[in-house]
Amino acid sequence: MLWAGRRSAYDCLADPSVLHLAASSLTQQAYSFFSVLLRNQHTAVNLQDYESGYTALHRALFAGNLRAARDLLARHDVDLSIKDAEGLTAVDLYNGTVDGVSADRSTLLTSDQPSTGRRRH
Repeated sequence: MLWAGRRSAYDCLADPSVLHLAASSLTQQAYSFFSVLLRNQHTAVNLQDYESGYTALHRALFAGNLRAARDLLARHDVDLSIKDAEGLTAVDLYNGTVDGVSADRSTLLTSDQPSTGRRRH
């Protein structure tokens, strides 16, 4: 297992949450549910999944769900410094997933298409 022996350093790790799953889906139904989850100020937006250490923002950006990513970035409690199992922040992951991209928080928040790059996966 990826996190074996390191669990104590990541006490907030979990199986993918409903927020994680909704953030990584591109369907309108998932986005509607995602939006409802974000309305609750107590939703754990920085929770990392046990498998990869991804937060909901990591998952949204990896899946190319920019609408969900923007909603997360608009929250004051999203921690952009959280790193996954490979040591990447969510923005690092996005920049490494799309060719020709060098996005940051402000770019992702303000642009409809933060890149002209091509998906690598």
